[in-house]
Amino acid sequence: MTEPHATSPTRRTGVLSLILGAASIPASLILGVGIVPALAAILLGARRQNPLLPRPVSAGFGMALGFVGLLASSLVMLALFTTLILPRLETSMARGAVGQQLDVEFTTIEGRTLNSTTLKDGPMIIDVWATWCGPCLAAMPVLQRIQEDTSVPVIGVTFEARDQVARWVSERRGLTGSPNYAIVALNRDEAPGPLAGVSALPTMFILDASGVIQEVMVGFHDYDSVRNAVNDVLDATSDNTFRKDTPR
Repeated sequence: MTEPHATSPTRRTGVLSLILGAASIPASLILGVGIVPALAAILLGARRQNPLLPRPVSAGFGMALGFVGLLASSLVMLALFTTLILPRLETSMARGAVGQQLDVEFTTIEGRTLNSTTLKDGPMIIDVWATWCGPCLAAMPVLQRIQEDTSVPVIGVTFEARDQVARWVSERRGLTGSPNYAIVALNRDEAPGPLAGVSALPTMFILDASGVIQEVMVGFHDYDSVRNAVNDVLDATSDNTFRKDTPR
């Protein structure tokens, strides 16, 4: 006996759902466009013309593949957003801090006071980071080398618990020697306005000798990018004793 024409969904719809579901997985790698065939596969597979008739196996597989394609597409789109789009949005918003005065008054995890006096009224870099942030950790050797090559002090600011950060930094310094610059752990509500408003990590503020924010850099940046930004600030500094004549 042949299968009734009006299956639920029809056999043809089930096969189409299967094809779309299978196609959605590789398509998800192309800027997440697999989300379109994935949704189509799920909708077609879920379509029921007659609840009394069994669902074709092809429709079930199509729906399953559609959900996989939907998940893969969502992850790809999320990765693209967080790595390409979000940093640009955050940079645009963070640049609103350029030109603001930042009063530096910190205590490092070792208990050392950092202020305009101890920092010799010169340019400085303040890097907002976290121990769990991969790009922040990748930036540490870059910032350490910047400090060594230019004598511009780097201050790493995190909003995590001080004891936890102190242990983490001690262990990391023992393993890698980095970060070998000042680390500050404080509550977000204790941070100066521009720092407290940071949401994307890492975010780096480059201050001139007067404590005015001259540049904001969001996300990981390589040595040359950071060095060029620092050099721009140093070039505008009347007392240019901070730059060392070192190769890049």
